[in-house]
Amino acid sequence: MATLETKERNKQKVNFGAEMVLSNGLLMRSPLDDQTSAAQRAEVKFHRQQPQQQVEADDDRQRFRLPRERDFQRQFYHVYAKRLEKMRQRIQDAGVDVTRLADLEKGASDVVIAGTVFKNQKLKPNILNELDNDVEDADGLALFKQPKRPKFVSDDDDLILEDDLQRIKLIANDVLKVEDFVTGVVCGFRGYEKDSGKFHVVQVVFPSVIAPQIPRPMPEKDVSVIFISGWDASLASQMAVDWICGEDGEMADQEVNASVERVILAGNCVNDDVDGADDLLRQLAGSVRTEIMPGENDPANLVLPQQPLHPCLCPKAASFSSNTFKTVTNPYSTEICGGIRTLGTSGQNVDDVIRNSGIDDSAEVMEALLKWSHLAPTCPDTLGCFPYRDEDPFILEKRPHLFFAGNQKHFQQKTFEGVKLISVPKFSESRSIVVVNMKTLDAHQVLFDCKF
Repeated sequence: MATLETKERNKQKVNFGAEMVLSNGLLMRSPLDDQTSAAQRAEVKFHRQQPQQQVEADDDRQRFRLPRERDFQRQFYHVYAKRLEKMRQRIQDAGVDVTRLADLEKGASDVVIAGTVFKNQKLKPNILNELDNDVEDADGLALFKQPKRPKFVSDDDDLILEDDLQRIKLIANDVLKVEDFVTGVVCGFRGYEKDSGKFHVVQVVFPSVIAPQIPRPMPEKDVSVIFISGWDASLASQMAVDWICGEDGEMADQEVNASVERVILAGNCVNDDVDGADDLLRQLAGSVRTEIMPGENDPANLVLPQQPLHPCLCPKAASFSSNTFKTVTNPYSTEICGGIRTLGTSGQNVDDVIRNSGIDDSAEVMEALLKWSHLAPTCPDTLGCFPYRDEDPFILEKRPHLFFAGNQKHFQQKTFEGVKLISVPKFSESRSIVVVNMKTLDAHQVLFDCKF
């Protein structure tokens, strides 16, 4: 349906009549009714505000761009080493005296140790566990297929802290819950070593973000940003595009749509139907600034950070200028409306934390990522990433005003320490988009439902 011309689409929609509805039931109402005359409607016009010229700092624009010379032969030790170095320094800069594990004395009380958390998970997939003597394949090789699980956690999991030289087991209690952590988190632990090789925790010390959150700019007028993820070339997707472009809906809808500054597609919006996605993107880019991020199922590199989709995948949309249509990285960091820091991903980092922890709520995972000051702590353990040598770009250097994650199960919004957290649901499942008022940072869903 996404490839039909506008006249054919409109003709078909009229034939569907009142059975095609928006969430409020107003989408397919007759253009003229008893309350609105033809003259009145002809005089009403809403002009979309022109987006401000985007002036981004070099670090925001290039933060997740991979170098031209890419060496995938390096080990991931450098990523962990650089992460530990930076995070431990942040804990020390906060006035905490950190003791190295090699200098830890048995019986000492009230000491703080810092390192990288390793979560020993019995159910985590392991390539070595796929070899077993009980099952053999056609070539006579022992093979054991591990069952698919939605989560890889159990009551037998435990936590181990590692620094440059040593490791020590962390004893779980009411302060330290194993299910709340994942491998790769760097933080400090205050406590004491009672038994050899076992550290009893009385307080968790999280590293802080270097740059404090700057005051959020306040737009003079209501400005909206629309987030979409998990798109499919369906009739509902076409309805969403028409609504955003002001071709569907009543005057009240069009007045709201006129305030839309940009549309951010947070992953999995190309998938298999490249031509259908390109047609939808062309329609969007012809009406509003559109930025598309790659996702797990899109034709892009699989490991994080995912690089921008190649313009050849969407030649119709790419014909617009970069100020109208732009392919960006995943994760994506930008500033909107003159300085509102916006940071988000296509959802792989959130999904991986859910798989390897006891947290089931997307907003709670995003809150935990802010506490840990890291965007993807499970990289490179259970989530693939580029083997950086001199940096870890997923460390949070600045605290955003808006933090979003795409391709989630449900729509959620939450405020944590001045940061607005938004969980963007999959459009293919929820048939909904998320509209955020950048003046208030309030978000709401707009549902598109096709009933026949």
